[in-house]
Amino acid sequence: MYAHLTSGAPLPPSQVVHTIPRGSGPSGVPPITYANVPPIAANPEQDALTTFNGRTLKIPD
Repeated sequence: MYAHLTSGAPLPPSQVVHTIPRGSGPSGVPPITYANVPPIAANPEQDALTTFNGRTLKIPD
């Protein structure tokens, strides 16, 4: 979004970003880090795309 607002870069396609679970342990759930949230893909796989055909919204699992 920053690049889009500051330099007019196109927004990436709407997509589901699959996070990486943090796990748990005796002291609870560890804090979330950048390692748990992959970057938004400029060219996501077809099965990650969120699509709308004018009638149906498809949000992948």
